[in-house]
Amino acid sequence: MLRYPLGERVSVVSDRRVVVTFGTVYLLGVMALYRFSAIGTRPFAHYLLFSGYAAFIAYQVAGDGSHETVVPQIALLGFLTYWSSQFAFPSGAYSPDVPNGFLPAIRTILDVGHITPGLIYAQTPGHMLLVAQTVRLTGLSPEVAYYLTATIALTTVVFLLPLLFRLLPDIDRRITLYATLLFATTSFILGRGLRPNKLNFFYPLIVLLAIAAFATVFQRDRRRWLFLTAIVAFALASGHTFSSGAAMMLLATITVFSVLDRCSPFDRFDRFSPFNHPIPRSQPSDSDDRDQYSLTSRLRRRLTMPLRDRYEDLRPLDYHTSVRLPIPVFALTVGIALGYSLLYDTALIGRLVSIAMSITGTGTATGSGGAGRYSQLPLAILVFNTANQAVLFALTAIGAIVVFRYRSWSYDLMLAWVAVGAATLAMGILLNATDIPPQRIYSLLTLFGLNALAAVALDQFDRRLPPDTGRYVVVGTVYLFAALALSSSVAGFALSPTGDQIPHFRRYDTISHTTGTEWVDQYGQDALTMSVPQTTVPIRRLTTRTGVVDRGRIVPGQTYVYSRLAAQSGIELGGDARLGGAAFVFAAPPPDRSVDDHVYAGGGFDVYQRRDTGRETDLDRGTDQRSKANGTNGSTSGRAAIGANERLSSTRIDVPGRHTERLVVGRHQAAFSTARTSR
Repeated sequence: MLRYPLGERVSVVSDRRVVVTFGTVYLLGVMALYRFSAIGTRPFAHYLLFSGYAAFIAYQVAGDGSHETVVPQIALLGFLTYWSSQFAFPSGAYSPDVPNGFLPAIRTILDVGHITPGLIYAQTPGHMLLVAQTVRLTGLSPEVAYYLTATIALTTVVFLLPLLFRLLPDIDRRITLYATLLFATTSFILGRGLRPNKLNFFYPLIVLLAIAAFATVFQRDRRRWLFLTAIVAFALASGHTFSSGAAMMLLATITVFSVLDRCSPFDRFDRFSPFNHPIPRSQPSDSDDRDQYSLTSRLRRRLTMPLRDRYEDLRPLDYHTSVRLPIPVFALTVGIALGYSLLYDTALIGRLVSIAMSITGTGTATGSGGAGRYSQLPLAILVFNTANQAVLFALTAIGAIVVFRYRSWSYDLMLAWVAVGAATLAMGILLNATDIPPQRIYSLLTLFGLNALAAVALDQFDRRLPPDTGRYVVVGTVYLFAALALSSSVAGFALSPTGDQIPHFRRYDTISHTTGTEWVDQYGQDALTMSVPQTTVPIRRLTTRTGVVDRGRIVPGQTYVYSRLAAQSGIELGGDARLGGAAFVFAAPPPDRSVDDHVYAGGGFDVYQRRDTGRETDLDRGTDQRSKANGTNGSTSGRAAIGANERLSSTRIDVPGRHTERLVVGRHQAAFSTARTSR
């Protein structure tokens, strides 16, 4: 079915056998790597597979590969890479607000059947309702349903971006595919995919609104796009306040630019003249017309004809046609967003007022909290983890220089949007980081703007350099870009080679850690605890990046919990939630902890009871040494070292398959269990 006529030479770009082979190798290779690798690690071979497959896709794009062939491969590359964090952490990898906020809310919705007062994001529960419906329809657990729907939503953007760029005049097919590939593989978007979060649900909605705006500008039939706008705008307004505001900002930029372009002194005929294209447009690939009598080709044409016809409808009007203004789309989106905010008392209007007051200087400044913990990192670590973004910025600068030399509505709009986004990002850092989160503005620029200008640079490499040389330069650049993206801690601290050297929030679960947390929650109510990065255990800072548990500030008889993650991801010692406002240190256990009773060890936790060292006896020291010899540092087995002057009471509880002893040490309880096989 995949054969071509005998004697016909087929290039690698158009040979479907090669495409299917590479996709299968990546799919099975990634699954096999994580099946046989240790939990919580990323095999080195995954870096080679990821960057190699991305480079192969870039090679196809440089050879004028078609949308139908390239886009599904980018989607496969993105989805499988995003989901690899779930392979590495079977208990779940997520954004911090998912287990503590959204999952409990989704369980509540499933239990009671509606939104209850006091529920997190009760005014904007859109994506939680979607996940709850997914649980009902599929029978998946809320955790898996949330991670899966968030990953699928982010992957959907890969299919929507080519439709968006196809609406714009002057955007070449190769630039469209390069931009989609760069979006899917940049480290910032990889971080969104590897740690599923609420923003993943709203990226495709923002792209749909942009499609509606551009279709209104260049299409004759506006009614169907206004209907789509109403649905998407309501989904944004009822789902996430920031995403609704971000969509309004993007549509405002498109609308204002269109109005200014209409009033510009340049003649519109010249601005849309095909002779002013900054980049020659690629000719349609003939790969679709090969072997037109084969069964595969006939089936593919029959199945994709309706989609192909609809896709052709998205072509822009002739450049000589008067361009309309996207004011109806912008006005409808703003009206729905503000109306929903007034009706359900969301934070959108308050945030807009706060931003306006920050600009006019009448509000309280809430800008960046300073350089923060990242400024304390070694220069080599900073360079390594930001190298992918540096490559993206370099490509964007080259692309901006190229398109600035030409009059093009599409590229002028991109330059204007990048300028507006950069100014908004700077305003968030300097004036109001609370209402304008800089990292979210940056992700919006990566979605539309930076990726397209960087794609222009890649296309120029292929066109301006000698034959074949340019293609290999593009392939090498994409290979390096992808490798740096996946290895960067921006894509995920837990699996990055340098993740343990950067203080961060834990964003994954393991069975052992969950077991240890449950033990501490049950028996450590009166203990000083560590729930990394938060802690009630006193920490003494040694250097700007290191600290130690301050045992001297713990009263005798007090139980305290040390989490081994404190030495891997760090402890937050203060600051605020503003960008760079938190202060982190890597905290070590107290060096003199050996004189304390080691009550429990397991799941990454060590529980100690502070002894009064002034009354310590030789018997106490001997008991402590014997407890260490008997394996107190095991996962959950062993008895605590109990001083001779402490009163001990023991009760035995019989549980099928397990033997449990409860030890009462003074006023503190501890449970120890030794798994035994039932005979």
